[in-house]
Amino acid sequence: MKLAQEHNLRWPLEESLTDREIDKIIHPDGNTAKKTTDRKMPDFEHVKNELLRNGVNKKLLWAEYLEECRLQGAKPLMYSQFCHYILQDERVRRATMHINRKPGEQIEVDWAGDPAYIIDSETGEQKTWFNKIHGRTLSTRRANEIACAAKQAREYFRNAKQADYSVRSLLTFYGVASLSWAVTLLLNRNNGEKVLTKGHALEVSQWSDVLSGEISDALRNLSKLEVKTCHGLFEDFLKAVKNTTYLHTCSSGVDACIPYPIPDVCKRISLEELLSRTPDLEQDAKDCFSMNCAIVGSLSKGPDGGLVIDCSFDDASSVAECYRNIGYAIKEIDSSRYSFGCSIDLFALKPPYFFHSYIRKTFGCIPQLYIAVPLNCACYYCEMGICYLISYFMGMLSRYFPTHWVSLVNGGGAGDRLWPIINRAQNYVESVFPELIVELIQDTLMDEKKN
Repeated sequence: MKLAQEHNLRWPLEESLTDREIDKIIHPDGNTAKKTTDRKMPDFEHVKNELLRNGVNKKLLWAEYLEECRLQGAKPLMYSQFCHYILQDERVRRATMHINRKPGEQIEVDWAGDPAYIIDSETGEQKTWFNKIHGRTLSTRRANEIACAAKQAREYFRNAKQADYSVRSLLTFYGVASLSWAVTLLLNRNNGEKVLTKGHALEVSQWSDVLSGEISDALRNLSKLEVKTCHGLFEDFLKAVKNTTYLHTCSSGVDACIPYPIPDVCKRISLEELLSRTPDLEQDAKDCFSMNCAIVGSLSKGPDGGLVIDCSFDDASSVAECYRNIGYAIKEIDSSRYSFGCSIDLFALKPPYFFHSYIRKTFGCIPQLYIAVPLNCACYYCEMGICYLISYFMGMLSRYFPTHWVSLVNGGGAGDRLWPIINRAQNYVESVFPELIVELIQDTLMDEKKN
């Protein structure tokens, strides 16, 4: 205010007067920081603009400033004073205003942009996803929680694509976890972050013992690594998505779905169990261990209202034998084709464990349906859950056993045999997990529309 009075600036100002012109009137020498030295002042406008660029810092600008002073024969500021005057200039430019108000008289609201919305095809009405799913308005706090988690997931996935393989799997897992967090919040009608259990809900199980000894020997045991489930994000995520696998039988869209029972915690799952049940890994995994899945040719309704599954595979006998042991009626059509039959009651108690090959969907085709052997823990995890588990294995291996992970990436010995499987699994998670989340949201929105 004192400077304005000294230069005869009166309120209200002329409408044509810009901020830059006001700055020149108040600071005719071009420097907004108070000059108390005979040394050359930096160009504060140039400094401010350059600091907004990636990779530019004050140290670099000071080096350029020294060169400029040398060419002009002027005395330069040392680095500490250079930073001091820049800070003074920033304080002058940083305009703030105190609002005098009475408590409770008015509310100040920060606006972060329009929320994601969909357009009702019948009414043309714009509705947020949350409103469409739950029939209620989403609070600002909850919207911010969901948006921040989704933004983190996007950045993790984006950076994973560009990262070196030494850290790529870890960034991918963080992307999977953040996206799972966002979806859990979206599907939770009444509660936000404060009620979610902190932690991934998974813990490594004796990995140090399995990976002990020489690196080459340890890598041979990689598929024997196990995790144990506990309370946390993974459990909350499965509950939010109802542990549902979405089936594609005659179209690339969702034709049906199976909500599997939510597994209890403290279940142990090995990496080999997951990889051997994932059809998209078959090309590389079958050279290391037996694949525990078979192609589903068709699904039909049985005479008693149950389900009949026509399967084919080069070695479907192991899959057929497993389902025979849990009560399915198995009929051998030929050496590579079997018919699996179950009643309604058996289907409810021991449902078929379905997976898909999503490689076909990337080419615009219908994802191939597979039936897999249930896990050794007698539990069912939906395809989204399987992606989460595979990503956790790879992320924690690179995080806590970097020597083993980098040796695996670099190849040599056992790494040459296992790396193609792990690499394919990494690409599988990166491409399929977001696709599964999209299917989940689209089907959820469709269900609410029908209701």
